[in-house]
Amino acid sequence: MKRDIRLILLGMCALLLLSSCSLFGNKTDLHHFLLKKAIDLTCEMDGLAESEEYLALLGNSPLTSGIFEDMAAPDYDLPDSACVISIAEGALLKAMFGPDSVSGPLAEKLKSRINGTVFANMINASYGAGVLAATSGVTWAQSYLQPQGWEDDVLLFLEYPGRFSSMVSFSKSGDGVVTALATFVKNGDQDLLEILGDWFDTGDLEYETYAKEDLETILR
Repeated sequence: MKRDIRLILLGMCALLLLSSCSLFGNKTDLHHFLLKKAIDLTCEMDGLAESEEYLALLGNSPLTSGIFEDMAAPDYDLPDSACVISIAEGALLKAMFGPDSVSGPLAEKLKSRINGTVFANMINASYGAGVLAATSGVTWAQSYLQPQGWEDDVLLFLEYPGRFSSMVSFSKSGDGVVTALATFVKNGDQDLLEILGDWFDTGDLEYETYAKEDLETILR
């Protein structure tokens, strides 16, 4: 009898272990997907910033003089580090408009119009109209089938050397569809997580950071 109980307990432990491995695997696979797509989108923005033909279509504005060159200067294939930030449902609207200011049908409509890159725009705007205009001119969006393990909206911050890094927001945009929007963000003295911490309640954000060597392994 004792032997049977031990076997049952061992079996239950094995099932729990397999379950936890499966959950971790799903999370790992999801992060790998998000990181790879975010870097791809950042490289697409870089392509626009480097394209003389595209920049000619935007026109030569004194406001953006030299800014596109700064954006195009780094190699965006591999960030120095990356942060994957999960945003609790409703937290974006709460951060933008207050805890009780938006509800019901309006909240549902705004969910499809507001994503994490709004904070990139706010940061860029603090450096002047030229930075905001230039970064807005090379934003890049792409939709994907909803990956396995998807839960909340996700914001990725890819840190690069030079004057600009990248912020990529992934949000649900339809049944089984997520849309990513990438924006260059001006590098400054303040840490991005500190800035987000000023806007969000602590419990609304969960994040995981990846060093350059981790990213090299992921992107093989």
